[in-house]
Amino acid sequence: MKKWHKITLEFAGPNVSEQDNYNPFINYKLNVLFTHSKTKATYLVPGYFAADGNAENTSADSGNKWRVHFSPDEIGLWNWKASFIKGNYVAVAKTNKTGLSAGFMDGQSGSFEVNATDKRGPDFRAYGRLQYVNKPYLRFADQGGYFIKAGPDSPENLLSYADFDGGFKNDGFKDNLVKT
Repeated sequence: MKKWHKITLEFAGPNVSEQDNYNPFINYKLNVLFTHSKTKATYLVPGYFAADGNAENTSADSGNKWRVHFSPDEIGLWNWKASFIKGNYVAVAKTNKTGLSAGFMDGQSGSFEVNATDKRGPDFRAYGRLQYVNKPYLRFADQGGYFIKAGPDSPENLLSYADFDGGFKNDGFKDNLVKT
């Protein structure tokens, strides 16, 4: 595991469906607290219901996989501890003092060692995550340079061309535009 690289923790939790009346997206809350062993830097990272763990390929809407992603900003030993609670609308509650233990991964803990990144050049993991610094542009956390985005983004509808992103999208322009 390396600095600035995504680290994913996957847990086996309750077998639920996004179609359930007791919806996993609002009635369960997974948080993982990551703490650096020396600097004591801490991050509370929310997790999510990941269905069967491969829903992007299977289109599954049920399963027992729960995930959290973390991108460490320091090398060294990181400790983690999971909190998994359940209750009506607990995921959107304004306080963390609600809900009951949902069992499964609640209270589990562990640690992992993070080494320096091996990325160079245009790979953003060489520069660190982007941070808002109260200026017009985001700044890289490690290298300090600013990220200046250029281009129209997706969907590529700048010229109302039919073959960008799989088809022409009506973007409010009148029909008298020249379409190529």
